Amino acid sequence: MKIRIIKDHEKKSIYKQMIKKIYSKDQTFKNNKEGLFALVCNSKGVFYKKSKQVMITVSVEKDLHCQGVLICHEQQPKVLYLAFFEAIMEAKESVEHLLSYAEAYGKTLGCDKLVIGIDGHCNNGLGFLTIGSGHPSFGEAYNPNYYADFFKTFEGHTFVSYKDEVQSIAPRVLHLRNKLHLRMAPYTLEAADFSRKGLRASLKRYTDLNNNIFTDHSYYFRRDYDEDVELFKSMMPLLDHQNLLFVKKDGKDIGFILWYPDFNELVKSSRGAGIRTFLQYRMLKRKPKTIKIVEIGVEAKYRGTPAIFILFNGVMEAAEKASQHLISSWIHGDNSASRQITSRFAQKPYREYVTYEKKI
Repeated sequence: MKIRIIKDHEKKSIYKQMIKKIYSKDQTFKNNKEGLFALVCNSKGVFYKKSKQVMITVSVEKDLHCQGVLICHEQQPKVLYLAFFEAIMEAKESVEHLLSYAEAYGKTLGCDKLVIGIDGHCNNGLGFLTIGSGHPSFGEAYNPNYYADFFKTFEGHTFVSYKDEVQSIAPRVLHLRNKLHLRMAPYTLEAADFSRKGLRASLKRYTDLNNNIFTDHSYYFRRDYDEDVELFKSMMPLLDHQNLLFVKKDGKDIGFILWYPDFNELVKSSRGAGIRTFLQYRMLKRKPKTIKIVEIGVEAKYRGTPAIFILFNGVMEAAEKASQHLISSWIHGDNSASRQITSRFAQKPYREYVTYEKKI
């Protein structure tokens, strides 16, 4: 059994090799992984330069059994993330070696916690899929179901998502609109400006709101403007201004919603969104039938006001007429307030994801 530290110039090819080994026969696999890996683990990237990263593999007689990237970000110096984890089913001992290495490495950095299932930051990707089937939506986690078996001794944290038919959601939205219309007057809705001139200013608003709203989230840590620009630039060919909406009161941003169509509906099995997806969506006008709410939040003092509804209503009005389904992003299983709000619109539990933690 051999543990190997992977050099920068080898990272992409080793990761691609592992993805092919795990998912080549899985007809529901859509490759959200390699594009994100290239972004987060690019040694010239903004996120990379603000973190310490080590990619490691474990092999048995030259047969690659498992791999992962250890990430410790400067904004969360006490936490070590084991990101981009992949393993074959028979890799129990190899995974134990990988975890032992991770704990020892974390201690050298002064970390006191190991977290598995987050790709460097919760905005990048979160959790192992434990309940749910079918292809992953654009940006959604996906993995073999046996991954959970490797982490039975760890503390697990469950996250849930919801899905419903648009035709079922529409009358609920109409009912709330009629109920809240008088209270909605002080609020305004504004789309982002994703033009070359407006992109940085819009993403500054997005970053500031994230940093203000999600301070109590266990996995969120402060982002800087360049990190979010780096993340969004990879998606810009597919995004419209209306995919990021801000709600304002008295001229001040108080909340936002990020959403987009499920571009993976345009992607063939084992492939990821790319130039072909752009051509189908922009040039051939092929429209996915599912829309996905990725992030939604309002500042604490405005929770319980119509602000959340105004954001959600904005998505429903902006979405394509052909949209048939809506799915939410993950919500912590213990976050009863967010689950209650979400279930007012999308009422069907969809998928569950789990992150794993251990003190070191």
